[in-house]
Amino acid sequence: MRVRGKEMRLQRNQRICEVCFREVEDETHVLLKCLAYKAARAKLLGAAGVAAVQAAEQGGKHSKAERKLEGQKSTMEFLRVMMRKRKQILE
Repeated sequence: MRVRGKEMRLQRNQRICEVCFREVEDETHVLLKCLAYKAARAKLLGAAGVAAVQAAEQGGKHSKAERKLEGQKSTMEFLRVMMRKRKQILE
């Protein structure tokens, strides 16, 4: 936030989510709580669950690094969807 040309930091309790206006916007709120991202979050958690089931079905044939990479890809897709939606809401 800028005031008279100076960058000012808001206190934590003043950083209310500009998308849902329900609570302080922090990482936990965006990733786990914000109602605006509920569908994208469900898709992410569904993808993670499917990946875990597939790994179990294949007898754990995927390496730990491969499973981690799949989780990271799912998380990045969630973040892309979330940022796109946030931009639409705030415009």
